[in-house]
Amino acid sequence: HGWPQRGTTLRAVDNVDLEIRRGEIFGIVGESGSGKSTLARLLLRLIEPTRGAIRFDGQDLLALSRSELRRARRRFQMVFQDPYASLNPRWTVRSILAEPLRAHGRPRDEWRQCMDEALDTTGLPFSFLSRYPHELSGGQRQRLNIARALIPGPDLLVGDEPVAALDVSIQAQILNLLLDLQRDRGLTLVFIGHDLAVVKAVSHRIGVMSQGRMVEVADAGQLFRAPQHPYTRQLLSAVPRLPARAS
Repeated sequence: HGWPQRGTTLRAVDNVDLEIRRGEIFGIVGESGSGKSTLARLLLRLIEPTRGAIRFDGQDLLALSRSELRRARRRFQMVFQDPYASLNPRWTVRSILAEPLRAHGRPRDEWRQCMDEALDTTGLPFSFLSRYPHELSGGQRQRLNIARALIPGPDLLVGDEPVAALDVSIQAQILNLLLDLQRDRGLTLVFIGHDLAVVKAVSHRIGVMSQGRMVEVADAGQLFRAPQHPYTRQLLSAVPRLPARAS
């Protein structure tokens, strides 16, 4: 605990050995700076690890060329925390949704159908195609981010604190959307968050990160009933509990 001493090497993610099962929702929790977001970007090779291996469905992502990786990325997509910063403010919704279609070589005559399906799935009206991000609410912008991520037809969706920047009233709507997508499409979902109650509510299994390491992995219910690692117990003790209602 505390700041590293001068001369020590600080690793954002160190010695994480993790297997995510097909079709599950895997939650990752930890304090700010624990390495959650860095791990998410490593999983999708958005940043390069200094060593180790990243295997997706048996395929070593680190062995792929740039063009091979671009083709493989159809199968895994990310939804970022800030629904505004992750959208180009100068592009309309149509341009934002067209970007992955162009990048993955979909025929242009299929674009409108793909866009309409993505908007319909995420609960956005077709009239939004001509709007810009600043004309949308925070919840609508995050729905747009999810729609963009769905267009390539991924098997794996990584949400890096996808509801943290939203009003509490909107968070439940986005969580329910993600859960519906996971169920209806058989997606594998990695859900990163700092709110333990939210992560528990959506996850089958949970990994706990501290100082760049995965200190504990367990089924969600088991983790809360019988946490094994001292850091996990410390996290759980900080979760606010409502007082019992007087009879």
